[in-house]
Amino acid sequence: MHIHHDTRWEGSAHDTRVFLLVLRDPEMNFPKPPPGKYYVVDSGYPQMNGFLGPYKGLRQHFQQYRRQEPRNEKEVFNQAHSSLRSVIERTFGV
Repeated sequence: MHIHHDTRWEGSAHDTRVFLLVLRDPEMNFPKPPPGKYYVVDSGYPQMNGFLGPYKGLRQHFQQYRRQEPRNEKEVFNQAHSSLRSVIERTFGV
């Protein structure tokens, strides 16, 4: 489900910058995820309540797991997170 669209930003504005400014602007009325639910974000976003990104400093991309299996629970999470992000991005044609 597409949650928010803001046409006031130029195409060169980084998505993290736009995201953080929209969150801080009460007039934007950005829907916060309900308790126990999360928005999946990439490693460029800060870790915040309700926003689920990968563990930083570890392998984060699906292709990095083709030759070697995850080594610990955090890498298992990152592999699943990467797979989910890939599905989301293909859905939107990213």
